Amino acid sequence: MKYLKRIFGRSKFYRKAHPLVVLADKISNKNEKAVESVGLYCESPKEYFDSIDEFEKENCFIESPSDINPAQALSRSLYEVNSVVCADNRSEPAFILSSLNELSPAGLDESDVYRKLEKFYSETKYGFGSLVGGVGSVDHDPTIFDCVRSVGLRMLAINDGSDALILFLCSENDFDEIVDLAKKASVKLYFESM
Repeated sequence: MKYLKRIFGRSKFYRKAHPLVVLADKISNKNEKAVESVGLYCESPKEYFDSIDEFEKENCFIESPSDINPAQALSRSLYEVNSVVCADNRSEPAFILSSLNELSPAGLDESDVYRKLEKFYSETKYGFGSLVGGVGSVDHDPTIFDCVRSVGLRMLAINDGSDALILFLCSENDFDEIVDLAKKASVKLYFESM
C-alpha cells in the first residue's frame, strides 16, 4: 500500500487507484517497480510505450501505444519482477512446477502432493498445456491445482492475447479480490474455476 500512496499521494486516492495498478500491487506483493510500470501505463500510455526497449517492440509487434492492452502491460510488469511464470503448451511440466515452487511463498515442495506431481511431471511426455484442463487435456491425479491448494494457494493465468500462460499464485484469501480486480481492469484470467 505504501507504494500506491507514494504514487497517488494521500491515502484516499488508494481507493480510487486504477484497478490494474491495485492488481499489480497485489500480485507482485507490493513490488514498487511493477506498480510504477503499470501506473505509468494507466497514466500515460504514450510514455509507457516510449519506455519499452526497441528490440521488445519489434519482437512483440508493438508499433504504437494502442498495440498494448491492460493484460499485456500487467504481464510485462510482473514478468520483469519475477512475479509470474510463463508457460506454453509445450513447456516442460517439471520445469514449470519447479518455477512455481520458487514463486510460492508457502513452499509447494513441502507438500506430499508436490512430490507425487513432481514424479509424474518428470516422467510424462506431455507438455504443460496438456496437463492443465481444457479440450484434449490429459487426466491425472494429483493436478497442479491440487498441489497449490494443498498449501493454501490458488494458481491463475493472465490471458494476454498470446498463446502463453502467464501463471501466478495467490492466497486463497486474496483469490476473490484478485478475480474482481482483474474484471474491473479488463484483464481476463484463466483457471478461475479450477
